[in-house]
Amino acid sequence: MYVRYIVNIERRLYSIPEAACYYGMYEEKLYSLVKSGAIRSKQMGRRLMIYGRDIEKYLIEENKRLSGES
Repeated sequence: MYVRYIVNIERRLYSIPEAACYYGMYEEKLYSLVKSGAIRSKQMGRRLMIYGRDIEKYLIEENKRLSGES
C-alpha cells in the first residue's frame, strides 16, 4: 500500500534579487531593511538570503501603518 502526501512547501529563503522580483520591491530597499534589522538575513556562501516571512510581516505592518490602522 502506497500513501501519497500532498505537501505544500513554502519557500523560506530568497536572495535579494529573487525577493525583489517576487514581492515587487527595490533591491536597495531590501538591503536597507536587512541593514536596519527589520528583516533577518543569512549569508550562504557569497549570497545574502532573506526570510520570506519577515518580508511578508514587514509588508503587513507597513500597510497597516500607511492605512492608519493600529
